[in-house]
Amino acid sequence: MKKTLIILAIFIITVKLIDITCFQILTYFYEHTFIGQDGGDINKYLHDNAPPDMIIMGSSTSKFQVNPDSFPGKSCNLSRAMATDCYQLGLLSLLIQNNKTPKTILLSLWPRNYLQYGKKDQHPEDALFLRYYFDQSDYIKNEISDISYFESYKFLFSSYRFNGMVTNTIKYYYLGQQHKDTGYYFKYQQPNLNDSSNSIAVMKMRKTEKASKSLPLSVFNTAYLDKFIDTCKKYHINLLCYYMPLLNEDESLIRNGISFMDKVLAEKNIPIFKFTKENSEILFNNPGYWTDGEHMNEKGGAFQSSLLAAFVKTHSK
Repeated sequence: MKKTLIILAIFIITVKLIDITCFQILTYFYEHTFIGQDGGDINKYLHDNAPPDMIIMGSSTSKFQVNPDSFPGKSCNLSRAMATDCYQLGLLSLLIQNNKTPKTILLSLWPRNYLQYGKKDQHPEDALFLRYYFDQSDYIKNEISDISYFESYKFLFSSYRFNGMVTNTIKYYYLGQQHKDTGYYFKYQQPNLNDSSNSIAVMKMRKTEKASKSLPLSVFNTAYLDKFIDTCKKYHINLLCYYMPLLNEDESLIRNGISFMDKVLAEKNIPIFKFTKENSEILFNNPGYWTDGEHMNEKGGAFQSSLLAAFVKTHSK
């Protein structure tokens, strides 16, 4: 029995030493990485002695489409692919914690994020994208802990903060060495010969979709927009929003999400810019401006950015 306990103790100590060593090595790479959506962009902002006046937040539909250089003044794009309002609120809490709140936030809204898919409503898990900051924000810690009973216990392993981030952390560390003094990194998705055909294929697929009824609202996901708006008002942040529909999207499927979004923004008096066929005809009539009917290439992104720049200028405080 005693021998077994000794072996077990040695095993636990060895595992912990390996864990701590890996954590220290990865932390070095992470803290010296200043580009990339797996934390580098956030790291850059938090280390900036004169951070931008405006931050763009959203998912992949804004990450590679909304060019911060299109706006007056210093701006940066902290969007992250697959992120919902849960993630955005976590990011905002982190900026508040570090006394780095911007004057303006341009937030991309997607009605689909407020809907329930499947029979059971599920707690969003995109706070895990901010797992590195588990101990730095009560909001992030609470959101991650609410995902499942065991989730918070995984952080007994320090290196779990880099779960799923190792490759990108090292990749963007070396890529960042090439862009050390070039400000905030942004790159459009470049136009491709297959863009038009890909987008047309998606358009045809959506045309055949028949929505019998709109999807129901998600109890979990609808809670975050109110909190985000109230937090911005509390810290005197000028919040502006925009909505970019998908190409040939059947809005009857998501009308509950649209209605919810419109209602909250109207009640809270938050300006929103909606891309429509009237103000953005060139986008909706040119599949070549899109990579897949959901994301835009440089042609579409540049046009979208120009309209958003005018919108921001109108509502600047």
